[in-house]
Amino acid sequence: MATCAGAPDAHYERVREMQAALFAEDVVPPDEAITWTDAELEAFFETGGGMDGRNIRLNKILGKLRAAADHWPYDIEQPSATDTSALDTGGLWGASSRGVEVRPCVERPNKGMGVFATRPLAAGACVGVYAGELLSVGAYNRRHVSRRCCTASDPERVRRLRSLRPGRAPLGGPNNGGSYVVCLASRMLVDLAAGEEPERVALYIDAEDPDRSSWTRYVNHAETADSCCNLKLQTAAAPVACAWLVASREIEPGEELHFDYGPCYSLPRSDVMDAWHCECAGHVCLLGCECV
Repeated sequence: MATCAGAPDAHYERVREMQAALFAEDVVPPDEAITWTDAELEAFFETGGGMDGRNIRLNKILGKLRAAADHWPYDIEQPSATDTSALDTGGLWGASSRGVEVRPCVERPNKGMGVFATRPLAAGACVGVYAGELLSVGAYNRRHVSRRCCTASDPERVRRLRSLRPGRAPLGGPNNGGSYVVCLASRMLVDLAAGEEPERVALYIDAEDPDRSSWTRYVNHAETADSCCNLKLQTAAAPVACAWLVASREIEPGEELHFDYGPCYSLPRSDVMDAWHCECAGHVCLLGCECV
């Protein structure tokens, strides 16, 4: 993302260009605009200089998230975490279209369900999109970190998850500790969003509900160093909130798919859930947080 920070002459030239292009010669940006990205500067002029401090903060956060996002290298359009195409079982991102199937892990029944290749998958191929409910930092904290009773705070969610039959319900039910959550940003950017705009910056994809998420929720964990780890998770919080799984090597038909959930992952335990208070406890943690 282009920025004029550290280059005053270039910044003022860019300001003059935008003022002329947007017929905003009478709109003068504040001194701190020298640190803004081009997108933030354009937004300032397009609103007639009406961006308040809150929107400026939001745009700065989004600019940092765009700069930190993994690159989407494929010719097909990048789907968002909540895109209906990512949830369409018969569509482009459905399991059969991606060359995989979801079935019980018969060789290790204690693992439950898993995802298996039905055809050769080339290294670097986009195997699937991790789709689910997109949560802001505040919504994630209320759902999975707060000590407040989830039945009282979100009764509809509790009812919905408890109505799922065994095998589809998330481990731990409503008290799953965020075990099906993928974070789209680093610990530093999560903290920035939490401090500045906790309700307007969405950084989490929650796939706890199989009716609201894609088949990728069934991909099991393996540490990167393990030979069975054959996928890598890629993430972007902006401009499109998305997470996707890329084949890290060639994958043979019949092979189970795995990716590394992160060093802070642990299975949810409902008997200790009330005692958990760390944001990293029990969720798919790729935050680069202090416990790493």
